[in-house]
Amino acid sequence: MLACLKQEIPQWVLGTSNYHFAREFDLKPIGTIAHEWFMGHQALVNERDSQQVALERWLTAFDGMLAIAPTDTLTIDAFLNDFNRHLANAYDGVRHDSGCPFRWGDKMIAHYQQLGIDPTTKLFIFSDGLDFGQALDLCEYFAGRVKISFGIGTFLTNDLANWRNAAGVEYRPLSIVIKLAECQGRPVAKISDQPEKAMCEDPIFLANLKRRFNIELDVDALIQELRHQKRSPRHYISAA
Repeated sequence: MLACLKQEIPQWVLGTSNYHFAREFDLKPIGTIAHEWFMGHQALVNERDSQQVALERWLTAFDGMLAIAPTDTLTIDAFLNDFNRHLANAYDGVRHDSGCPFRWGDKMIAHYQQLGIDPTTKLFIFSDGLDFGQALDLCEYFAGRVKISFGIGTFLTNDLANWRNAAGVEYRPLSIVIKLAECQGRPVAKISDQPEKAMCEDPIFLANLKRRFNIELDVDALIQELRHQKRSPRHYISAA
């Protein structure tokens, strides 16, 4: 796929997050901070400080480079509460990976403006299940308001169009999400702005994390998860 894209539309292929392919096809290695970085810090420092500490440590580790932050480890609202003027200035931009991209972008632009930062100097990267049509819609919506780029994965790498099996069932690509479950023996969580992308194994930790970040907690769902955990001690739960 990369070989084909580089040959046919080299001006639009900015790079790849796979270092092996970057070297093989002479492309720029690019990418954003992984959610695991933020999740791991939940076990390394006080949970309430984890997001801000993770953002600060990344800047220190990479000397201000590779500074594109995902916003949905703990929901966009929780992220913005920690994304102060210092961090918003220091980071080149942010990445959308769950929830409505249009509302997300409007909220991010408003946040930059509230901090006195010109949003047109920042880069928004969209990477949540995009195809070319959605990318064009986002281009039109945010034109002149912010710099934008796209990380298109499944549509390029696993697109079987309208393929159906012998029974006539339409093919749907798998939704594969790999995240941390524990760090140093302690539970961690990804809450996300999209329930299907949430992951956590410990409902008590999840409830406490939501409380610390003022995220709405469904008490009935928590009780059900606790009852289910008694029957199946290790399982993934929805962070709804």
